[in-house]
Amino acid sequence: MSHHSFRGPLLALLTAVMPAPPGRAGEALLQEKLLPATSVQESLDEEIARLRKAVALALPQDHAKAHYDLGNALLKKGTFDEADENFRKAIRLAPQFAPAHDRLGVALLRQGKAADAVAAHVKAIELDPRISSAHVNLGAALLTMGKRLEARDSCRKAIELDPKNARAYLQLGQVLDGDEAVASFRRCIELDPAFPEAYHKLGLTLRNSGRWDEAIACYQKAIALSPATAAPYRSLGDALKALRRLDEAEQAYRRAQELERPKK
Repeated sequence: MSHHSFRGPLLALLTAVMPAPPGRAGEALLQEKLLPATSVQESLDEEIARLRKAVALALPQDHAKAHYDLGNALLKKGTFDEADENFRKAIRLAPQFAPAHDRLGVALLRQGKAADAVAAHVKAIELDPRISSAHVNLGAALLTMGKRLEARDSCRKAIELDPKNARAYLQLGQVLDGDEAVASFRRCIELDPAFPEAYHKLGLTLRNSGRWDEAIACYQKAIALSPATAAPYRSLGDALKALRRLDEAEQAYRRAQELERPKK
């Protein structure tokens, strides 16, 4: 398929997500675009407030689970240090609570503490080897440390435990190359068709093989699923630039920069 066949849909997509021209109509459109993200943030803040109350009111036997639930909500919001604190409280109250060790590892990796994250995931697996997510998360931490073979084995173990674990295929694809990586990302998408990161990673792999049109289609899908994420726009810009579609590339880069700009 010629790359020109993507020009119409691509321009429509970029136009839909780019800010409207100044003026009352443009302001109304921009507000409409922002509403879903704002609503999600308000909903998450409300959930965190509710979970804080639950921690304060929890019976002694429920304290560990209450801190674990609060930690997960804080992790979702991106408040990694406080999530870390709550997972540690859950572990102090219930040292054998394997999921709390696993989620602590996620919070540690998000804080750039890969070695500590590995230790937390290993502990979770020691407590309950059947937790597929712990093997996936261990793979992510190992990959961050450059231990690709160990990361691959960890992801394959996760798939063995849960063949329908989409994130395991996503993580596995990142430690494979070429057609094997493509197959892993495609399997991830089969299991979870609304997984924007999988489309983005698939696009990057296809790009490395010179399959530009397919890569562009993947970036477009990632953007459609997660229009407030900058990375697919930047990758789209790179692909368009390589194909000398410079005006479209500039639009994609501009949108990526807007999303990467620190919020006031």
